[in-house]
Amino acid sequence: MRRIKLSKTEKKAMRMLSIGMDTSKMPADCRWAIYDLDDKGLADARYDDNDDVVDARLSIYGHRYLACNPHLRNPFDWQWVSICANIVAIVCLTRLICKLLAA
Repeated sequence: MRRIKLSKTEKKAMRMLSIGMDTSKMPADCRWAIYDLDDKGLADARYDDNDDVVDARLSIYGHRYLACNPHLRNPFDWQWVSICANIVAIVCLTRLICKLLAA
């Protein structure tokens, strides 16, 4: 399952939803994070007329996401690793060429 980048508050809200905490007992920032979790498909939420979260729970996709990624680690950006590896390879290659030309 692909990993989704989650903010700290989204992770906190997801952990609270996974243990079944009532949304009225959650801090305000976690209730705001439920909107984002709902947009990402990780939670199912019901809203009142003022767009406040009335009830929320993890969706089926949210339960599967937690099963595959229990520590809620964000995905690693391999693009930066490849860029750094290419820079190191170029530096090593130029040093090798300089040593061969100096000998």
